[in-house]
Amino acid sequence: MLPFESQRVLLVDDSAEFRRSLVKIFLKAGFQVRAVSDGDAALEVVRQEAYPLIVTDLKMTGKSGLDLLREIKVHSPDSQVIIVTAAGDVDSYHEAMQMGVSSYLYKPIKRETILEAAKHALEKTHAPGAGQGGST
Repeated sequence: MLPFESQRVLLVDDSAEFRRSLVKIFLKAGFQVRAVSDGDAALEVVRQEAYPLIVTDLKMTGKSGLDLLREIKVHSPDSQVIIVTAAGDVDSYHEAMQMGVSSYLYKPIKRETILEAAKHALEKTHAPGAGQGGST
């Protein structure tokens, strides 16, 4: 697995419990973590500083994960985005893939699964031609 000491991740989920769980997972793996509870707060953060990796819930109050993905691709096109959801559907999956989401994962999620998705996403940012978008 990549060394994560210098990797920054922005976590976006309106469930405080799930957010805390993700924070613990990513901190233990060596990430620098910032967590927010909704898409509007995430956009404010992304407008101020770049994050190579953003993990967002699909269904949240206010902006959805797809809305956030769409705006991240405008404000921070090199950021890789992982969507996690308990209530995804085929249409949202296809839309996310067309917009260049790195991974689309279903809750509950195992520690190994989210960290493997993070590794895969971050490898994209360091690969030749990175920043071109893409999907898994």
